[in-house]
Amino acid sequence: MNDLQRELRAAFDRQQAELGDTSGLRQRMLRKAMAANEPRRSQVFRTAVGLAAVLVAAAAVGTTVIIRELSHSGPAVTSTPSASPSVNPTPSAAATPMAQTLHVPLTTPVMLFHDPVASDQIDGITWDGTASGRVAATGGAFGLLPNPMGTLYAGFSGSGIYDRSGQLVARYDSGNQKGFAGWWADDGRHYCQLVSASALPPAGGEPATLRLSAPGETSRAVAQVGSMGDQFGAGVVACSVLRDRAMVVQWNADGSSRQFWVVQLSTGRILLDSARLGITMRQIVASADGQYIADFGGSQGPADETTIYSPSGSVLGHAPGTVQAFSWDGTLVVVTGSDGSVSVIRWRDGIHVWNAPHGLTFYDALPDPGSQQLAVALRNTDYQQTGGFPPVDVYVVGPDGQATQLLKRVEVAF
Repeated sequence: MNDLQRELRAAFDRQQAELGDTSGLRQRMLRKAMAANEPRRSQVFRTAVGLAAVLVAAAAVGTTVIIRELSHSGPAVTSTPSASPSVNPTPSAAATPMAQTLHVPLTTPVMLFHDPVASDQIDGITWDGTASGRVAATGGAFGLLPNPMGTLYAGFSGSGIYDRSGQLVARYDSGNQKGFAGWWADDGRHYCQLVSASALPPAGGEPATLRLSAPGETSRAVAQVGSMGDQFGAGVVACSVLRDRAMVVQWNADGSSRQFWVVQLSTGRILLDSARLGITMRQIVASADGQYIADFGGSQGPADETTIYSPSGSVLGHAPGTVQAFSWDGTLVVVTGSDGSVSVIRWRDGIHVWNAPHGLTFYDALPDPGSQQLAVALRNTDYQQTGGFPPVDVYVVGPDGQATQLLKRVEVAF
């Protein structure tokens, strides 16, 4: 894994010299690649040089996320798998950046994104689509990583953490890495990081340290867990201050999971080590609070099913296909089938809540904090890719199976 990082950094560095500081964009892509699910990982990891070229192209136009078309509200989408993708109108040539300021209570979660016209501008929209507006006029060109509620975000240019009004709150310490490499916690304020002593660890590896940080506070070392090496790496996949735990995964060079640990944040105690249970891992996804751990194709279930564990390592159940994401409360999961189908199911009883429109394939998913809703980003072959990421449609799916197409023909990075 770190061998890939080294190759990617080298390839990128050779091409970015004339483009200025694009380190934030590069680190974001590295982090997304390390934490990516398997279907997209095969695309991201195809070649280090090829990806570097894509990143340089994105940096050249100063954007990592481009919203092509924003639908503030939309009709409910039927939950039948045969529903057809919608045809999107051509964006207006006279479009201008969003001018009105976003005005919603801080308790209201929002999705942050780059303005469709001015990529350096950061905009936001509520999950129900009733409110949208500008968050910050500048600061987004090289990328940003919001917390789950969208109340804070880390920008990759300038090492700053900002609030929803675009005001600087604090500077983050990225250690020996470039850009923000944290995993935001479920309290919306803290974030976990896994760091090593060297920017390019040795072939034999070196210990990694889990750290807990928050804007305006001194970073705290929690525990030594996992290792970073020339051919492998590790990272955080869940950070929960509310449940006092974090989850760290060790990856092989090909991106498959090898081992995971559940760590108590307050004491640094290792609550679970998968190796001690004799569990063979393959592809791991965790709920936001680390309460549920999903592993596809591991030793505890059929090759075409996902096994779901508790934080203690007990098998709680199985889900058909590959679990890509959990809802915030962990009751719903987004699953993909071998045929490319995408569904939202209740994993405890296997009930299908929603099936994606026919012809659209999975790209990514995001849980709505404090609810059972999920935002599911789907790829549409009707859309021509013109930037560093493919345009997608975003559906907000509720536990009752009702879905609304909130965003249309957008390029997202969540």
